[in-house]
Amino acid sequence: MEPWRLVLVKSTEFQRLQKRLAERVRSYRKLRNISQEDLADLAEIDRTYVSQSERAVGNPSLGVMVKVAGALDVHVTDLLQPAT
Repeated sequence: MEPWRLVLVKSTEFQRLQKRLAERVRSYRKLRNISQEDLADLAEIDRTYVSQSERAVGNPSLGVMVKVAGALDVHVTDLLQPAT
């Protein structure tokens, strides 16, 4: 496989996971009926991180993902699993 194809596949996979993370964070937050501000307070992060996560903008660190998952009372891997 040409190196440029490998990069393209990785980039596409990253975008897919980023979109899934955005959808799952928003879904869990709405399921718990809390605002972005409330989630940010519970996770002890800035609200902009929540907003960016829900819009698939930026690249949240693993630490931020763990905090968000904890605040939503889910395992961090749940944020990357396909919706059922």
